[in-house]
Amino acid sequence: FLWLEAAGDHGRKLSLPAVGPTAVRAAAGNRLGRLVQYWALAGDDPAHRKTRVVGIPLSGMYRTEFQAVEASHAALLATGTSQVTLENHQLVIDRGADWSVEMVDFEQPRARQEAIAEIATQLKLEAYDEIFINTRSHTQLAASTGDTLAGSGRLDSILEFRRGRRNYTHLGIDRAAAPRGLATHKPFLERSGQDKSLETITTWHTDEWFQACPDTDERFPWRFHRSRAIARGVRKLLVDLERRFPKTRIRVVIPPGSRVETEVRKGLETMKRPEGGVYKSDFYRHIWGSLNHIPSIGEGLAAIDLSGLRVEPAFLGIRFAPPPGPLDLFLEHALADLANNRHSRFRGTHSFLYEAQETLRQKDKAGFAKKRESIIRKLLARKEIHEVILYESADWTYYLPQDDPHSYLDTRAAP
Repeated sequence: FLWLEAAGDHGRKLSLPAVGPTAVRAAAGNRLGRLVQYWALAGDDPAHRKTRVVGIPLSGMYRTEFQAVEASHAALLATGTSQVTLENHQLVIDRGADWSVEMVDFEQPRARQEAIAEIATQLKLEAYDEIFINTRSHTQLAASTGDTLAGSGRLDSILEFRRGRRNYTHLGIDRAAAPRGLATHKPFLERSGQDKSLETITTWHTDEWFQACPDTDERFPWRFHRSRAIARGVRKLLVDLERRFPKTRIRVVIPPGSRVETEVRKGLETMKRPEGGVYKSDFYRHIWGSLNHIPSIGEGLAAIDLSGLRVEPAFLGIRFAPPPGPLDLFLEHALADLANNRHSRFRGTHSFLYEAQETLRQKDKAGFAKKRESIIRKLLARKEIHEVILYESADWTYYLPQDDPHSYLDTRAAP
């Protein structure tokens, strides 16, 4: 962390931009843009107190940097100020920790040992007889910079995005972290040396995290090599799991490859809606299983190499209740994407995850029950899919009646 605070009366009178400095530079001159900056506001005002990081506050909950940054933005927006008089406030610049408890580097042997020890403990219980590696990650660390969603290429402070009520991509500092082995990975070092400046690595770039992860390192070398490093680490974990549990079934959820998103978006751009108009490419977010997957961490799994392993790939799948046209388009590309099982030795049909829990909360329960039934039947009719896993089991338990726990299906319909 870097803290900027007044050293005397003169300093307390300084007025600084609410968004923080325009650039932080390394000694070599390159910008260090993959960081977080916010104001820790002084005083006993409740809104100001929330801008500080504490271990366990009086409420007994928690207050991490993420909450402090969000509170800082909220406090500044409430006053409408674009300048902050330094007074007794602190400008905080977080350059990123050496490691985060929210992310695990599976390229490190000890990290894999810890994970396997935990899994082994669970497998001793009668309730468990297989290993299921999912993509779900709640990791989204603090951010002060965002990027426009429309691919128009403009970075800005999240404070300014919110002030102007504009949508943006949250560029969390977790996206500035990568497995440690990347620092000595020869292809990454060679690519980094091709540019005049290290800023392709050390700072954010417009459109870098917009849409799918690139398939080459030409334009966004940091995102490309970071995702591949994550994939290499997970592969090492799977290798160790097979050695440790040679007779245990192991499944791993595979997100769609970048070509799936690219082609589906392209098809949606001109696909006609039954009621008139077209879906447009952004409708993709209403199809893929976005609740079960945070690409900034899990996208590496899409590129994982399962060569020589017996691991069973499973489809990340879909969410809510996509209409027939967009669903068919998605299935066409998603099924083809996993046709080679990422080179696994596994041969067989696959599991398919379906995030349908939100349909349980809709007012038209009968209408959405019919849609769910139709979607599940369509999925099971595909030769590549042998089961549909309904995601967020807690929701299903909560919303379905105890006397008819299978009411998500129309059991009166013909098989």
